Amino acid sequence: MGSPRIEVFFEDNLNVLKSLSSESIDLVYIDPPFNTGRTQMRKRFHTDANGNRVEEASYGYGDKYDNYIEDFLAPRMTEAYRILKPFGSMFFHIDYREVHYCKVMLDSVFGRESFMNEIIWAYDYGARTRKRWPAKHDNILWYAKNPDEYTFNNLADLFKLIGDTTRCHILFALDKKEMCVCDIANVLHMTKSAVSHQLATLRRSGVVKCRKSGKEVYYTLDDEHIVKLFEIGLEHINHRK
Repeated sequence: MGSPRIEVFFEDNLNVLKSLSSESIDLVYIDPPFNTGRTQMRKRFHTDANGNRVEEASYGYGDKYDNYIEDFLAPRMTEAYRILKPFGSMFFHIDYREVHYCKVMLDSVFGRESFMNEIIWAYDYGARTRKRWPAKHDNILWYAKNPDEYTFNNLADLFKLIGDTTRCHILFALDKKEMCVCDIANVLHMTKSAVSHQLATLRRSGVVKCRKSGKEVYYTLDDEHIVKLFEIGLEHINHRK
């Protein structure tokens, strides 16, 4: 089997969706603007030769829509349904502001029987209001095109694996550079036995890999997928502030 083809499109996703063939995609993950009513901004930095963080550019968009469900989301979800293969699934990521309206809309596109489950992504970052219960979770709605026969690759197990706080810290450390058990223990102020235990779990799951150099074993991330998941998660956390 050859390497998968990776294409990145920089344009309105509705145009891209319409250009794709029907029943050609195995999995669709939708992470739309949340209709927060605010301008969302993201800054890009690089580190200069002196180790200082330097801002390169700022990007943003107006996250406010007059008819968010019918005019913005529904046409895109209709196209997403069209391009999904018969055994494909769609995961739709949203938050408390619009999830109930999105669920009704998606039921009309996929059929209510195609709704498989709601995944709650709970986190404990950012500020906490003292005026009401803080919103500390996002909602991921899972739809299967054919609810009687679909592909399931233990996505929930992966989220559970990387959702552990200690393992998150280890993965963040390994994203910076290759490290041995002693290095990780020193950086994270953990015992070597605790680090070894977590690394064994991550290695069995195919998230990290290792190589031996003399008597020392060095660990690194197996690929960039975990980094991308963390980047998306941090982006969501930051845009809610």
